[in-house]
Amino acid sequence: MFFYLSLINNIRRSPIKDGYSLLLVKTELSLSSVHGIGLFANEDIPAGKEIWRFHRRTCEVFSFKDFVALCEEIPVVTIRNFMNYSYIKNNQIVYISDNTRFMNHDLNPNVTFVDDLHEVAIRDIRKGEELFENYLLSYDKNDFFCEPLLFETDDKEEILKILRSLLC
Repeated sequence: MFFYLSLINNIRRSPIKDGYSLLLVKTELSLSSVHGIGLFANEDIPAGKEIWRFHRRTCEVFSFKDFVALCEEIPVVTIRNFMNYSYIKNNQIVYISDNTRFMNHDLNPNVTFVDDLHEVAIRDIRKGEELFENYLLSYDKNDFFCEPLLFETDDKEEILKILRSLLC
C-alpha cells in the first residue's frame, strides 16, 4: 500500500500541466478497490459528457513494427510499463501519458469510447466514484491484457516472441 500512496503523490507532482491533460473533467488518483491506483471523479459528471479526448501531447501512437522495434531496445520493466499504459485500437498502439492511464476495467463501465478519439460518461457519475472502462469493448481483441503470458514471464525473448505473434 505504501508503494501506491508514494506513487500517487509523485504523479500528483508530475510535470504534466492541465493544458496537456486531455481529461475534460476534474479527477483525482486514489487507491482502487479493484486494482492498484484508480482514476476517480472529483466532480459530478452527467451522462453523455465527454470526459477524455485524444491529443498528441498526451498520447504517443506507434505502428506495430515500431513498437516491437522499441521493445527490442528497452528492458522488460519498461516494456511492461508501455503495455500497462497503452491500448491497441485500429491496429495501432496508443501510449497514454496523462492520468487516464489509471482507469481500471469493469464489465459494467461508467465511461466508453464513442469513437477512437473520445470517451464519454455513459451514466451519471457521482463525485468520488471510480471511473471504469470495459476493456473488452474499448480495445482491439489482440490487446495486451488478452495475453496473460506477457505479464507472467520475465524472459525478454519470450515477451518479444509473444509480441511479434500478437502484433505482426
